[in-house]
Amino acid sequence: MLRQTSLKLPLLRSQKWNSYQNIGEDMQNKSVYDWIITGVKWYVINVVGGILSLGRLVGWLLHDVWCRMRHIDNGEKYIIDKSTTKLWIAAMTIFLGVVINIMTIILIIPIVMGLQHLKKRKMQKVGKQEELTSEAVKDVKQWFDGIIYAAGIDPVLRKTRERIAGYIAEDSKVIDICCGTGALVFYIAKRCADITGVDHSSGMIKYADKEKENKGLANVKFVHADATNLSLYHDHAFDYAVLSFTIHEMPPYIRIPVLKEATRIAKEVILVDYMIPMPMNWIGIINLRYEFIAGYDHFQNFLNFRDNRGLEDLIEKAELTIEEETTEDKGTSRIVKAKRAIN
Repeated sequence: MLRQTSLKLPLLRSQKWNSYQNIGEDMQNKSVYDWIITGVKWYVINVVGGILSLGRLVGWLLHDVWCRMRHIDNGEKYIIDKSTTKLWIAAMTIFLGVVINIMTIILIIPIVMGLQHLKKRKMQKVGKQEELTSEAVKDVKQWFDGIIYAAGIDPVLRKTRERIAGYIAEDSKVIDICCGTGALVFYIAKRCADITGVDHSSGMIKYADKEKENKGLANVKFVHADATNLSLYHDHAFDYAVLSFTIHEMPPYIRIPVLKEATRIAKEVILVDYMIPMPMNWIGIINLRYEFIAGYDHFQNFLNFRDNRGLEDLIEKAELTIEEETTEDKGTSRIVKAKRAIN
């Protein structure tokens, strides 16, 4: 497995390129030159971040093959399902992954995402961004839901899942809000008396339910639900509520309602998200690329999260008291255990 060592990138660390904090600002009244400079900055971030993430993925795949050849049981750290995948398939996956990723990094992703961002900006109307929060849970579907997220993002969060597990006491009742593919739920299931995963993406819930059946876990359940309205659970029904790398992708106006619901149904909350400001090391660059290629709405929500001090501002507004906290991934992410300051 590749070690997380710091990589010096003079171009991006220089004063000129370190202005990434201003990338994504309102360009409506800017000149064509400003548009070009912003586009070039994101193209460089996309290419550099893509190459770094590709190298990390290939390293993980090679590590899987190495473990299999030596009959080493690597547990949940396997990227490829050890029960169904043979070594030659893994080798072909590495080769094809390299070719496809190089193509997408250099050409396809920048063009597709650039066009999407420009189209969305053109279509956006004043006041249309905020939607009524009273609507019923939507059947949200993203292009990366399910297997793509499981293969591309879940492996990145291995150490984060280990850290979260350390905050959770044995035999606790836990709810993972915006659980995605259920990777965290499965990782901590053995130490929990009962654990529930909720998500507003039916694709994610469908994938998680299938994995649950394969693993045969009796204390795990998944629910398609709206995180702003968890009325099916009574006050303090859980010991912990976990929100892992999800707040930054939420529309700004639902973040506090989600946090208030989490603190209502759980005695303590564990929040995991980007450190703001994000260090511009190699992991930080990869994170920026992920946020850009996730799509226009996702990207704009991330920029808002960044411009409003990240978790710091939300913790204050939700009246939470921090009990413990730490950083992960070379200081690019923050893990906070907190509870309501006022009950």
